Amino acid sequence: MARFRNKKQRRGTFGKAEVAAPKKVAGGSVNQVTGEKIPRSFVFSRGKIPGSLKHLQMDLRKLMLPHTALKLKIVLSGFGTGDEHLRLTTIMFQNIFPSIDINTVKLASCQRLVLLNYNKETKLIDFRHYSIRLQPVGVSRRIRKFVQNHQVPDLRSLQDVSEFVTKAGYGSESEADDEAATVNLASDLGRVNRASSKSAVRLQEIGPRMTLQLERVQEGLCSGAVIFKEHGAEAAEEVQEPNEED
Repeated sequence: MARFRNKKQRRGTFGKAEVAAPKKVAGGSVNQVTGEKIPRSFVFSRGKIPGSLKHLQMDLRKLMLPHTALKLKIVLSGFGTGDEHLRLTTIMFQNIFPSIDINTVKLASCQRLVLLNYNKETKLIDFRHYSIRLQPVGVSRRIRKFVQNHQVPDLRSLQDVSEFVTKAGYGSESEADDEAATVNLASDLGRVNRASSKSAVRLQEIGPRMTLQLERVQEGLCSGAVIFKEHGAEAAEEVQEPNEED
């Protein structure tokens, strides 16, 4: 069992991880129709649950797509050290999230990304949560929206239909295509991203932001030998091998 402590709390106390609101993205968390905030969630499911409850859980999460982490992936950074407690932490996070096989993974299943970065100096773990979007390279934002929304655009203010495509001022500099962030798709994805064509990968942070610190690793459920302890003068002495009983 591993415990994480809020880095701002006093030593010896445990609590929830520090949560900071991510940078707001215009229109990213508000329903454009109702104006209400869109709820987002991700679920850590361990152990066996009844089949009917499992189906209900999946149906609810599908209903909330794409604002649930139904197809969440994980990226670990800075965990490649030989320390035993970090290896255990890596295994724990890898077992929380589904594994990725690059040879069989479907592009449509890659919708969310969790990034965990370990800082060796501060011994803190930064948690970031992103949504993954693909945009075709060389296609204007007007055309993308026209294809995706299935809606007839308002052309009343235009003199010619070509102005709908060529008119400037509908994009932003942040949407400029970066060669390092483009990929060649192996299969079609949606209506605008086609196989063998280049698409730009966009990450949008959706939160929550958390800063975690590994406080204690102990075998069993608060009853076994202490494998790792971060704080306290007795930390080194308390770490011991499991007791051998005849």
